[in-house]
Amino acid sequence: MSDQSPDSPAPPSGRTYGGLTADERLLERRARLLEVGLELFADQGFNKTGVRDLCRASRIGERAFYEAVGSREALLRDVYLRATDDVIADIAIALVEAPADMRGRLHAGLLAFFTSITDDPRRGKLIYIESLGRGPEIEGARREGLGRFVSFVSLGLAEFLPQPPPAASAIETAVSAAIIGIGEVAYRLAEGDQVFDGAVAAERITDALVGAAGAFGLRL
Repeated sequence: MSDQSPDSPAPPSGRTYGGLTADERLLERRARLLEVGLELFADQGFNKTGVRDLCRASRIGERAFYEAVGSREALLRDVYLRATDDVIADIAIALVEAPADMRGRLHAGLLAFFTSITDDPRRGKLIYIESLGRGPEIEGARREGLGRFVSFVSLGLAEFLPQPPPAASAIETAVSAAIIGIGEVAYRLAEGDQVFDGAVAAERITDALVGAAGAFGLRL
């Protein structure tokens, strides 16, 4: 037998079932639900995706679902944050071979960002459409996701700051404002708005950000 019955009790911790311990089975179920959640929430929408839909697609019973992720809203939160981390990872990879100057790195990062959410449209839909207006738990995830972006970008700008550098709060405020503005373009891209093109947006926004960076005395 390769799998435990979906609604049967988990074996005691440390004992194996199907070659996996209870903790390993919980992680495996959670991983399956994250994949299915990304697919269904993005494809048919959060409101139209019930727990039974998620269980059916992942071949997991309802009791096991609640044990693995807690609730449908909690699953959306976790899927949202994983999508955010995946986008940041794509940007980080692009920056490895980016030019050393600030403009070149800004452009490479923006292009990688827009490419990440358009090459896998599920990410854009999750981050900029399906997470909107979902209550305090999801709003908390949105703020945490924004914080991860802000920390990532602020760290990347550190080498270009003048000495003495501006107050950290001033940098974080400016970066937050820029990311929120860029998010509006990402939202339009996620909706399939043909007016917006990721490559063109990356060029135009880079020009705007370079001008703003000059006001802070950053080395261009």
